[in-house]
Amino acid sequence: MQPVSPRTLRRARAGSDRATRDLWSACAPGLRAYLHTMLIGRDPNPADAAEDLLQQLFLSIYTTPAARLHAVKDPPAWLTRCARNAAINHTRSATRERTRTEHAGRTARSTSAAPLPFEIASNTTDLAAAIATLTPDHREVLILRHAAGLTFDQIATATETPRSTIATRHAAALRALHQSLAPQSPPLTKAAP
Repeated sequence: MQPVSPRTLRRARAGSDRATRDLWSACAPGLRAYLHTMLIGRDPNPADAAEDLLQQLFLSIYTTPAARLHAVKDPPAWLTRCARNAAINHTRSATRERTRTEHAGRTARSTSAAPLPFEIASNTTDLAAAIATLTPDHREVLILRHAAGLTFDQIATATETPRSTIATRHAAALRALHQSLAPQSPPLTKAAP
């Protein structure tokens, strides 16, 4: 995500169209990618759910008390934390609704997680498969760092986790990816002349 000043966030809340457009163009692509990743396997249509949550997130800026926004020092990290909470709440709400529906004896939706895209696609990439094998914490840090473009400090703020833990998780995720993507055969050697 591109850097955004706290003043831009406050001006967007005050109704400035330009500040809102600047905030959207700087943060929306990374937040959309993050939300989509968080909802894969948890929502039947993660792309649409991510877009809905993103729009709700930006609308919530207008209802957030001005005093609360004055305390925000890093808008991308704050927005990412809000997006994370929205995705978690969305998943919890969907789970509760499924439980109520099943309990009421209505036609229940499947309680099993939807297959990940690489599980149903015929031309999957090794990278997608390797990322899916990461622990949720490692996958989240990897996606926030590389898809959303957040710094370790911003990820720490967004996830309310110490920066050193974020750095450790990122390094572990990269090691795991390297190990699963490393060729299984011995490296090629030059033939003797």
